Amino acid sequence: MGMAETYFNLRQYDAAIADARLRLENSPGDVRLLHFIARSLASEGRYKEATDTYGQLYRAAGSPQAGSDIEHAYQSGGYRAVVLWQLRSLEKEAQKHYVSPVDLAGLYAEAGEREPTLALLEEGLRQHSPQILWIQTEKEFDFLHSDSRYRAVVGRLGLPTVY
Repeated sequence: MGMAETYFNLRQYDAAIADARLRLENSPGDVRLLHFIARSLASEGRYKEATDTYGQLYRAAGSPQAGSDIEHAYQSGGYRAVVLWQLRSLEKEAQKHYVSPVDLAGLYAEAGEREPTLALLEEGLRQHSPQILWIQTEKEFDFLHSDSRYRAVVGRLGLPTVY
């Protein structure tokens, strides 16, 4: 799985998809591989394929209803509805156990919601969430690169800027 993740972080989405699909031949129900495929497809704007892959992911994880729900969300409201469905689902999970604020920020960012994204990134920094280290490689945060609050988070991480 490491290569698919590496390709994803380098924004080489076709390579990430190809590598993950190759590895799925030996591990057909690997939800992590399905996750990288779905995210890579979405990053390329291939939203219907991404949604179908998320549906496959939820079914492989033993949640056939969630697989159907996410596909229905796409049918009724497009990919933004899929992102909002995922966000609400993750927020419910966060009521039961710890969820990194950076994971929530990523979904708010995909939905184009600037303020909650920034607030959650700042909270992720305060909590020392490991996911915060990857925000510059995540395409969904690109729209924030010129924002002073985003730049302050990156600056406090002590990482060089990549934009």
